[in-house]
Amino acid sequence: MSVKNPTTPEATIPWTGKQIGAKVKAAIQRKELWVTHYREAMQYITPQRETFYRHTPGEKKARQQFDNTAMEAIQVFASRIMSTITPSWQTWSEFRAGSDIPEDAKSDIDKQLSEANKILFDFINHSNFTTQATETYLDIGYGTGGMIVEEGDLEDLLVFTNIPLSQLYLEEGPDSAVRSVYRIMNPLASNLRTMFPNGNFSKGVEDLITKESDSRIEIVTGSMFDPKSKLHFQIVLEKGENHLVQHHTEKTSPYIIPRWSVIPGEIYGRGPAIDMLPTVKTLNKMTEFNLKHAAMAVSGAYTAVTDGVINPYNVKIQPNTVIPVKAPDSLQPLPMAGSPDFSQFVRSELREDIKKAFFADPMPSFDDPVRTATEISIRNSNMLKNSGAQLGRLKSEWIEPIIERCVDILQRTGKLPPISVDGRQVTIKHTSPLAKIEDQEDLLGFNDFISTMERLEPHSPGLMALTTKLEDVPSFLAAKYGGFETLIRTKTESEQAAQTVMDTGESLAAGVGEVENVV
Repeated sequence: MSVKNPTTPEATIPWTGKQIGAKVKAAIQRKELWVTHYREAMQYITPQRETFYRHTPGEKKARQQFDNTAMEAIQVFASRIMSTITPSWQTWSEFRAGSDIPEDAKSDIDKQLSEANKILFDFINHSNFTTQATETYLDIGYGTGGMIVEEGDLEDLLVFTNIPLSQLYLEEGPDSAVRSVYRIMNPLASNLRTMFPNGNFSKGVEDLITKESDSRIEIVTGSMFDPKSKLHFQIVLEKGENHLVQHHTEKTSPYIIPRWSVIPGEIYGRGPAIDMLPTVKTLNKMTEFNLKHAAMAVSGAYTAVTDGVINPYNVKIQPNTVIPVKAPDSLQPLPMAGSPDFSQFVRSELREDIKKAFFADPMPSFDDPVRTATEISIRNSNMLKNSGAQLGRLKSEWIEPIIERCVDILQRTGKLPPISVDGRQVTIKHTSPLAKIEDQEDLLGFNDFISTMERLEPHSPGLMALTTKLEDVPSFLAAKYGGFETLIRTKTESEQAAQTVMDTGESLAAGVGEVENVV
């Protein structure tokens, strides 16, 4: 991770290296309560991603997994959430005129903002966002994800980096939101100069860089929010010595921390992987028992009498083998106990519960009767509605911070005009598939409204034209259907078009009059 030279005016950092070290220590202690939850869930669901205490590249970790339902389900969960709110190579949000913009000027402003929006998503879609977001969505399945958005070079101006949950440490702000974030890494000493070219390292670390370049140094990077200056201080700290290597300020935080569900008083999130862990463990244990039962059914278990002829301690049960016995009942098969059919029924129920929690099975089974496209669409819609609270949190903690951070980077590099995405001057409208489902409900309500007005028309002719702004209906429909706003004329263009029609009508009328006079 290289730190670029910022353009934000520098401010005096309000913490010393020792104070930052104390904050990091408190964040580590705070997270210890969560490590056991996250670690246990990962051991059963995605064991290869469990790197909390030790990690050896290429290590085999799936040693206690007997059922892979949850592993497949969380992969589907990540893919489905991504296609729902940030689909690849699509525009999943748009700039719109904010609340401070006069209504008669919003249409013209929206057209100008659409060009800025195209530039923004051109950079996002040509970056590594998709690959890193997929990893972050997997972490969100456990409750808490982390991503860094940094300024890159001219070829890749936006650089996204997923933060493993094992490296992420959070600090709660005064408004109960995540304001300060720390990441603890152990890079090789030989890489420190490349990662932090402007860093002022301690003498001990300088010696390690020179003499023991293969040693690993514990480094803390992070973003600390100062409520007084409203700035985000980006820091690099030597953890052992609490030596502040470098720092600079930025207007927006590079650290994006989305959470699935948060209990009041807690800072880390809980996801379906945590909620369904008891079910996952139960299914795993039942599958283990079922496999053992199957092994006994294939190979069998026997009882042997120590009659002086057969030695039960060294007898081998295998094909084409003669086993001498004293009596016919010296060696007898052990009757099989248990009910594999009942076990299969219970495991099917558990699998359905897990898939439902991870949104991994919204479609009907192939064994079910034929379903219509409308029914499947309604089922998908209901699935998204059921998770509306969590997806709403992702809008505020994931989508909007990403947009604001990318706008900040593109503005200071001259790729975007100076716009303020604060809700007052410029606001963000979500255009993801989830937002379109919400718009579809508005369209259904609009159709009901029009139908009702049409039924009233015979009783009061002209009622719709007198009471309804029919001229605004095309703009409303274009916004709700999404992607068609550019087809709508602005107010100025509409006035020019109306004037052209009037001029054309007057010309035609004048021509008709001249013909009548000649006749």
